[in-house]
This record gives sequence, structure tokens and C-alpha cells, in this order.
Amino acid sequence: GSKSRLLAMAELNARHAFVNSLTREADWDRVAEGLAKTIGMRQIPRRIECVDISNFQGSDTVGALVVFFDGVADKASYRKYNVAQQGSPNDFASVYEVVKRRLKRGSEENTLPDLLVIDGGAGQLSMALQARDELGVGVEIVALAKMRTESDVESQKIERKPERLYIPGREEALFLEEGDPVTRFLSRIRDEVHR
Repeated sequence: GSKSRLLAMAELNARHAFVNSLTREADWDRVAEGLAKTIGMRQIPRRIECVDISNFQGSDTVGALVVFFDGVADKASYRKYNVAQQGSPNDFASVYEVVKRRLKRGSEENTLPDLLVIDGGAGQLSMALQARDELGVGVEIVALAKMRTESDVESQKIERKPERLYIPGREEALFLEEGDPVTRFLSRIRDEVHR
């Protein structure tokens, strides 16, 4: 009767959930391998964190950190950092402070990420690397920036441009392909830290 139909529907749902979980794991494995290859990492990343700095008209500067483990958001590990220097917006100094605080605590608690993504360009990456090197930890760090030309901003014609990835030791930014799964994952983690 009806209980048998409910049981059959529950079994079908369980089968679909199981197949979907296997598909997600396989998809993540491909993304993680592609990410490691793109960046030139020594290992395939599992714990990936992203840092962004925000302020309200030059004051109330905060840093946000999101954590993804095997491609899934670990919201319990998200953090917000109140930045000490207030009054004048200094994105570079703020990145340095937040990264140094995060990596210092990660070293103490043995919770360092495999990859740290900084929302920004070459300057923000440089400050994050400086903080990492002062602490002497071996965390891979890259920076992700949206490409916008000055003329686009002035004409208020903001359109989608290729993502740029700044990798330590590489002089030029790497332009990422828009439809690539690695690009989609990096954009997703950056959008999550913005949120």
C-alpha cells in the first residue's frame, strides 16, 4: 500500500543521493587536480581558504576568511577579523595583518590551509607572502583579481572580464578561461568571501 510506496520512494532518493555524492567527489577531484597543476602546487589541495578586506568609506576595516574543504564550504570555520589600523583604508597593510594573524593561529592549532587565496592583485599577494615568510610557514598563496580596465570603469560599462591569477614566482598574471571548472571554483570561493 502507501507505506510500501513511501519506502520505495525513500530507497530511490537514497540511491540518487549516493550517486550524486560520488559525482561531486569525482568533480572535486578533477578541480583539485586542475588547481594544483595550474598553480604548480606540491600536493592536491583539500583545505582552501580565501581572504578579503572590506571597509566602509575608509573606516571599520574588516577582513573576512572563508574555508572550503574538499570543495564544500565549512561555514563553522569562517572568520571575521577586525583590523587594527583604522581611519585610512590601506588594503595592503590589512591583508598583511589578517594573513599573519590567520597563519600564526593556524600554526599554533595545526589548522593551516593547503592553499590560501587572496582577493586582490600582485600588491596584496606580496603582502600575504611577506606575512607568511615572516612566520616561516609553508602555505601556498595566490591572488585572484577580476580584470577591469580603467575605461570600463569610467564609462560605467562594467562587464565580465577574464579572471587573473597571480602566482608567486611568475612575473605576469595568468588569465583563466571563463568556463573552466578551476576558474568557476576560484570565483565561487571569492564570491563567498565577498558575501
